[in-house]
Amino acid sequence: MSGVSWTAADPEVETVATRTLLFDSSLAEVPPGLVNVDTPIPASPNNPADSINFIHTEATHDNAAPASLSLQNSREKRRGLSPALGSAALIAVACFGLLISHFLKPAGEKKVAEDPHRQQKNEVQAIDTHSLFEQLRELQELQPVAASLAELVNSRESNFVLRNFHKTLERATYIEQEASAGRLSHWSSPEAELKTVLENGISDIYRLFELARLSGLSMEQELQVTPAPPGLPEEQRRVLSQTDFAVTASLALHMRDLDFSCKSYKWHAERAGNGLQTLPNFTGLEDKMLLGVVNSHVEFIKSAHEAVEVGMRAAERLASTADSVMLSKDIRKHMRIYRELRDNLRERRALCDLERWRQASLPPGGTAVLDEQEEIEQLLDKGDGLLQLYAKEIELMQRRRDTLSSAEVTVHQAAAVGDELKGLLDTVSARMRSVETIAEAERIREQKAIKAKASRASEDAAAASKRMTDILTQIESGKLSLTYSPDAMKAHEEGGSLTETMVNSEMVKAVTESLHQLKDNAKATTVQLSHVAAELETAGLEAVAEKATAATEELADKAEMLLLHAEVLESIERDMQLSAALAERAAALARAGTKEFQGESVGTPELPSHKRKQVESLLYQVETAKAIARSQWSLVDLAATAASMKGAALGLASMVTVHHVGSTSPS
Repeated sequence: MSGVSWTAADPEVETVATRTLLFDSSLAEVPPGLVNVDTPIPASPNNPADSINFIHTEATHDNAAPASLSLQNSREKRRGLSPALGSAALIAVACFGLLISHFLKPAGEKKVAEDPHRQQKNEVQAIDTHSLFEQLRELQELQPVAASLAELVNSRESNFVLRNFHKTLERATYIEQEASAGRLSHWSSPEAELKTVLENGISDIYRLFELARLSGLSMEQELQVTPAPPGLPEEQRRVLSQTDFAVTASLALHMRDLDFSCKSYKWHAERAGNGLQTLPNFTGLEDKMLLGVVNSHVEFIKSAHEAVEVGMRAAERLASTADSVMLSKDIRKHMRIYRELRDNLRERRALCDLERWRQASLPPGGTAVLDEQEEIEQLLDKGDGLLQLYAKEIELMQRRRDTLSSAEVTVHQAAAVGDELKGLLDTVSARMRSVETIAEAERIREQKAIKAKASRASEDAAAASKRMTDILTQIESGKLSLTYSPDAMKAHEEGGSLTETMVNSEMVKAVTESLHQLKDNAKATTVQLSHVAAELETAGLEAVAEKATAATEELADKAEMLLLHAEVLESIERDMQLSAALAERAAALARAGTKEFQGESVGTPELPSHKRKQVESLLYQVETAKAIARSQWSLVDLAATAASMKGAALGLASMVTVHHVGSTSPS
């Protein structure tokens, strides 16, 4: 066979042809002028031209044909085949592309296989971010209870922590705004920032939680060592009852109730303290129910602490007023004795001076009368000293008017001085009667003594009138505290309206009106005595003076008891205000349950339905007591109503506190 045979049947030829086509294709892609087709291609194992020559040689041997081709003929033949080779080159390029895709196909499949994992990771990241924002919103909802805890503790540290918490919430708000604006994606690590803000906020809440718990435990310990309030001794009750039985009975009842309530508050506070000790630790937002519980426990302990302090002050003030009433009776008695002894001493001094003047006008004679008179004057000098001491003891009694226990010694000392002075004057009178001229003058002195007695009665009335003025001023200056609570007055100062008093306001008005009437009566007694002293004879004047003295004493006793009446009213008013506040707060916590705390969502244990009914029943008792108290006129009945109201209020507080303790006790 002459020439080259291209058959598809020969695999080797097909392979070599393919390689040749690839080579020609590469040459065809080179611009003309850059390749010289006449230049021989150097022989190389990788050179397509060498391969062609090698094929031709083998073809010659296989066909036993001596025909050989020159390089020039080969080139011409190759030019003749160029159209076919172009088509073949295109096919070869396509095959080459398929080969490349074949080898790259596994890597591509692997890349596609990774896309679902990345998508899942992005979805998880989005869920985490959403969860963090939800927790931040929960954290912001804790702002009211955080403020309440800080206010309960009311320390520099708690206020500092609260400020930090507010800053944390401001940062959380800023992050939310950035997220809403779509700018959070530009942050390098928004999740880390969210976690930091959340951790800081939870840390602040934890610190407030612990500060409140420690504060509550500290107040509870202080409460337990508070001494019991004073009571009304039996002797005082007996003496005061002689003047005003109703006031004395109401005083005794109210002071017993104050003592009972202080013990009850301590008992309930101890239970709340035990609840604080057994509360689980606050670890995160899932424990937010603990915040409402610790808040209610500490708030109750603080309320109990304040109630016991108020009760102690009220009992001490009532005991002090009762002491003052008792001392006032002693002071008035000793003042009457003092004025009587003073006048007696003055009259005897005048008689001695008169006798000395008379003896000086007589011719010199015996010295017996002069010697006796000298001894009498020495006794009178001693009497002057005792009178001054007596006056000092009475003045000391007046300064210690509010504390009978510290004034008792002074009372006994004053009585001893008065008795000594009275005995001395009796001795002086007996010795003066031994001197005839002085005895005659003594009979004249007795007539003058009656007028002096009337004068002293007038002094007593004037002193009683002054004391009534002081009592009236004391009551009227404290009228607002009797009529309105401090919270009501504060609200009034801030532009609010004054609320009604717990007690019947007409009772307070009746006390002041009675005092004004007593004051007018005392003034009338003083004027009457001054007129009687100028008109009546000696015998009649003495009777009037004695009657006026008794009337003045009665007026003074009534004035003192009216002061005690006013003090009892004020104490009952404040006691009922505390009971109402305690009941209102306990009922609010009981109703709130897990749904509401100061208008925000905070966990608070919910009462079962049967206990909620008990709460409503106790609250009804409180409201009923308030309504009854505003219409009562009897002080004894009012004291009983206040005691009933306090019992219902404490029952409410106890129920809520016990439920909180039980609902949070470790299982």
